[in-house]
Amino acid sequence: MNYLLWESIERNQFITAFYGILDASTRTLSYSNAGHNPPLIVHAAGTVEQLASGGLPLGIKPDADYREGRTQLLPGDVLVRDLRLGGNDDRTTGQTVTAVSDQEVVFNHGRLVIDPLGNAIKLPDGRHYTPRQDVPLEYVVGKRWSTRFDVIAGGQGTVDMDFRIVRREKITVPAGTFDCFRIEGHGYSHSPFRPAPVETFLTVWRAPQHVRRAIAHEEKRMMRGDTQVWQRNELVSFVET
Repeated sequence: MNYLLWESIERNQFITAFYGILDASTRTLSYSNAGHNPPLIVHAAGTVEQLASGGLPLGIKPDADYREGRTQLLPGDVLVRDLRLGGNDDRTTGQTVTAVSDQEVVFNHGRLVIDPLGNAIKLPDGRHYTPRQDVPLEYVVGKRWSTRFDVIAGGQGTVDMDFRIVRREKITVPAGTFDCFRIEGHGYSHSPFRPAPVETFLTVWRAPQHVRRAIAHEEKRMMRGDTQVWQRNELVSFVET
């Protein structure tokens, strides 16, 4: 299927897919993930498993390899295809550097703007930020830091976040396997336009020796104990010059 798509679609197009076969007699799920947001299995014991084994989105490389994953489903387990509350549908976006200065790096002609370290200045949804420090100045396990910044998007709010580099961790995403620094963040955003503060949990995997952008990024936002957003972004492919 991958080769047929590579032959028939435009070079700037691709398709993400998840394919699985469940053996009901043994409760074994065999699957392969082609660049899709990983489905989750919420086990009855309380753990969460991501179904990420596979490879690149279909149609990118004619000879791409796809790994097969296998997992066991037990009574009480729940398979979640897409846990994205209050967010958008699954999608894959491309980012191309179109301008660079001493103060900022511009992607896609201004839709995304970051500072030279990788801290966000402007997002595609229109949010702008005052100077912030999500990305560490040095990568040392155990390092801690805090940041406070304002976000402007139709109204203004203030965000306070605490970060720490927890450990080194190997993760596999569609772009490959990377030896990363796992960074965890926790904080609150306050706005006069919301009835209560929003609590934010972040996990970011970075491999600065290989890629300037994050390898993977997870974010959960909660208000008064209810989950408002849960999303995960993964690096699909990259070319650095």
